[in-house]
Parts: sequence; structure tokens; C-alpha cells
Amino acid sequence: MIKELKGWRRGLLSCLAGMLAAGSLPPFFLLPLLWVSFPILFCLIDEAKSLRAAIADGWWFGFGYFLAGLYWISLSLIVESEKFAWMIPLALSLIPALLACSVGLAAGISYFAERGFSRLLAFTASWTLCEWARAHILSGFPWNPIGVIWSWDPLFLQGLSVVGVYGLGFVTVLIFLWPAVFILQCERRTLIASLVFFGLIAGCWIFGFIRLYEAPKPGQSDTRLRIVQPNIPQDLKWNPRLRDQHLDKLVQLSKGAGEAGIKHIIWPETAIPFLVTPNTNLSSVIGNIIPAGGLLWAGSLTTAGDSESQLRLFNSLLILDDRGEVRAKYDKHHLVPFGEYIPFRDFLGISKITSGRTDFTSGSKPTPIMLSGFRKVLPMICYEIIFAHEVAAASRPDWIVNITNDAWFLDSPGPRQHFALARMRAVELGLPVVRAANTGISGIIDPWGRVIDSLEVGVSGFIDVNLPPTLPATFYAQVGERFIILLISLILLIAVLFGRFGKLSTCCKKT
Repeated sequence: MIKELKGWRRGLLSCLAGMLAAGSLPPFFLLPLLWVSFPILFCLIDEAKSLRAAIADGWWFGFGYFLAGLYWISLSLIVESEKFAWMIPLALSLIPALLACSVGLAAGISYFAERGFSRLLAFTASWTLCEWARAHILSGFPWNPIGVIWSWDPLFLQGLSVVGVYGLGFVTVLIFLWPAVFILQCERRTLIASLVFFGLIAGCWIFGFIRLYEAPKPGQSDTRLRIVQPNIPQDLKWNPRLRDQHLDKLVQLSKGAGEAGIKHIIWPETAIPFLVTPNTNLSSVIGNIIPAGGLLWAGSLTTAGDSESQLRLFNSLLILDDRGEVRAKYDKHHLVPFGEYIPFRDFLGISKITSGRTDFTSGSKPTPIMLSGFRKVLPMICYEIIFAHEVAAASRPDWIVNITNDAWFLDSPGPRQHFALARMRAVELGLPVVRAANTGISGIIDPWGRVIDSLEVGVSGFIDVNLPPTLPATFYAQVGERFIILLISLILLIAVLFGRFGKLSTCCKKT
């Protein structure tokens, strides 16, 4: 049937398969759908009559996958609908269309392998390599790598500590292509492939069981934190008449921390509802909520520059002591295109969707902050946590703090997917991750990826929790992603050349 499909019917089938595959992503985790969607995509590619047709098959699958998986991005344009509502159709179509090119490229690369098992292995490797490329090209956007479908399962997730998100993605694609081997009509190879696929599943679960069996239960530590989630709607957040009300809500949720044995209070991204300049007296507005000898970690918009022409705007994390003085400051390095700055501003002639017309300035690359008497911490703001290579490249800290504002995306899959990606970073590096969001999901994740406590979307409150211990550097933390990417590249090369050399050898014998 697939052989006979042409034109829009073929594209529609591939697109629907991609949308079906998106059902496996957080928060739905309908994993069996991949045993339908991935084999459909592979059969389309394997039966494609040309390279162009294979690329088209992959692109349509990617378009459906990213449309269904990332539609919620367009919800951010509703906040100031009078300005940006006209962009919603563009966001719904252009973002999936651009990201789909990575799947089209993967399909095109795999087409160079011989039909059958060689092409199946080549597609698995090329999918993984194109996911890796998606994280690096231009600004990069490694949202929803296929490995994130395991974020619900602590056992399977432990593989991240060895092979990282791209290694786990390679294994995932291979597992869910298993039904396709029955179409390839080679009983011996089908049996071998089936044993490999089920061996991968069993191996990952056994490794995860052993690693979690040895993990201690969440216990006490000498560092106790309060994570504050104010749940302020984005369309009200920067209303000047509500500024004092928003600040008072944060203060009230933070009060009494000292009596509860809390030393450190963590507020979300842009929690301080006004622009902080070098001359701002923060102690007068925050009051005495910071425990003696403790710290307040607060997101804020800050400025630098001596004149209007030199003025620079930063999305920052301020660390304040009990006197209201700034002990340390981190400025967001990886900014969001169109949200925090406009690429090609003069050409496009549009404004960023966050408040104000001024583009944010990028800070220095994330580096751990060392404070006297406190464990070394790596600050990450908003979606910086999704860039595995940037988190792993920083000098090894003792824990990660991630502040964010997911109120832009309402009660959609977006905040859940963001939290799932933060969970993956914890397992990859063997580090606890503390996450404070304006509205869900705030929480604390231990180095094994276990969620100790959390606050869901739409909830206002706080969490008092002990900071988990730090594990020794995982294998992935030591070697990074280069090792696994090199290994997968080698697998792709073998898959492409194996069939070609086999065919050449047969021709030589006949000659």
C-alpha cells in the first residue's frame, strides 16, 4: 500500500504519523504510539523512489511531530494579543516547518544506505545526529529530543548517566523501529534484530534497577531551601499598578523561613517586579525575610551602562544576603530569539514579545558560583537548562539552580516538557536540580532523577526541602557528548558503506 502512495496522500500519512509520535512526549507518554508511527516513517523512506521523496517523507513526519508537540509556543502570543495575535498562524506553521528540516535531513542521509536493515540502522543513527545538530545550529533548539519520552520512568532514565540524551535517543529509535523488521522479509535477521531490540530494553531496565537500588533514600542535609512559586499570570505580571501586590505575595510566601530552619529562599525568573539598577536599594523593598546568614536567590531585570546610549538590559539572577546586598549575579547567556532579542531586527522590523522594546544583552557563559560556606552552584535561567552540552561544559558544580517563568504557556504541555528536560540534566551529570518557576513546575530533583517534591502549574505556594547530595561525576559528565556522537557517526558510516561494499563485492565476483 505504501509503495502505491503518491503526492498529498503520502505526505498526509507521514504527517499524521508524526503527530501520532508526539503523543509519546510529556505529559502524555503514550509510548506504544511510536511502535506504529516510526515503522510507518521507515517504510515510507525505505520504499521512496528517490532521494527527494525520502526527504519529503521525513519532512512531513517532522512537521506533524513538531506541530503537535510544540503548538503551545504560540500561546505566548496571546499575552499581548493586540500586538502579536497576527503572528500565531506563523508560529504554528514556521516553527514546525523549520524544525522538520532535521527529520527530512535524517531521512535523506539514511536513503544512501542499502534498503533493509542497513537503512534501518542508518536512519536510527542519522535521526540522532540530526537531533544533536538541532541543538547547535544557529541559536539551537534541542526541545523534545526523543529520549525525553522516558522521563516518566526512573529506571530507563538512568542510562543518561552513561550515554546522555543523544545516546538514549539512539536506543529509543532503535527500540521503536522493531515492528519494521518484520516487513523486511528475512527470518534470520528478523530474529537477531528482535533479540537485540528486547535486549536493549531489558539491559536499560536492569542497569536502572541496579543504579537506583544502590541509591539512598532522600535524606537530611545541612542545607535547607525554600522554593517560592507565586503563580502570577503573565498578562498581569508587569502591570505597574499591581507591582506592590506581586512583591508582597513573594514576601508573604517567604516569611518565616528562618523559624522553619531555612537558610536559602529561591524566587523564580524576573520575580522582582521592577528594573534593578546599580543604585537600587533592595533591602528597603524586600524587608527582613532573609534568614540571618542566609541568602535570597531572585530573578530580576537589571541594567548596566553609564549613559542611555550605553544602556544594556540583562535577564539576571541576583543572590542577596540578609542585609539586602548583592553577593553574586548571573546574567542569562543563552537568550530566546524573538522573546529576548530580535535576530535581524533592522530587516524584520518587529518587536520582541517580552515587555519593552530594548533587546536583552547576553551575559557570560554559565560558570559555577562559589559562596563562602556554601556548596558551589551552577545558575541556569529559563530554557538554558535544555542545552545538555552547555550544562555539561561548565566546570562541575555541586548543584544546579534553574529559575524560570513558564506562565507564558498557560496550563499546556510546555511547562511539563520543560521540567522533564531539567530532570534529564540531573541524571546525566549526577547533580541535584532545584527549580523555581513563576507557575509550575517548581520542584527539586535528586541526582538519580527522582522528584523529591514539586508544585504543579496554577498553584501558589512554597516548598521547604533539603538539598540532596552530589554524586561523583558520571561517565557522561566525564566524557561529554562528543564520545557518543563520534560512536553514532561511526555506526552511520558502517551502515551506509556495508551494503555498498557488499554489493560491490558481489559484482566483482560475477566479473
